[in-house]
Amino acid sequence: IFLLFPHGAARAEPSSLVSGIYSEAQAESGAALYNTYCAHCPLLNFYTNIDVTWNDMSVLDFYYKVSGSMPADNPRALSQAQYLSLVAWVLAINGYPSGNTSMSLNNKLGMIKFEADNNL
Repeated sequence: IFLLFPHGAARAEPSSLVSGIYSEAQAESGAALYNTYCAHCPLLNFYTNIDVTWNDMSVLDFYYKVSGSMPADNPRALSQAQYLSLVAWVLAINGYPSGNTSMSLNNKLGMIKFEADNNL
């Protein structure tokens, strides 16, 4: 007997930011990357209050913004994994919980939205 499951139904995939869409190790790597590539930039406001600033936008939107324009002095210079780690770090410093697996571009990031009233 074959059972058909929608993509992701057979294994539990995080469906919201409070579900833990990144790993703690990934966020720690993102912190190191931030210190190396981003700390010299005066745009710290870009990383804080992300739920308000990016309200109703997806994590994928945020990923594309970061990967397409940062670091400001050398955009698109990092790897996909490095940009995902930076996004994980931003989520961590904004109070979103980590999960058991690292974030990837394959886990429906376009469907996971920031919400200004997330009550973290």
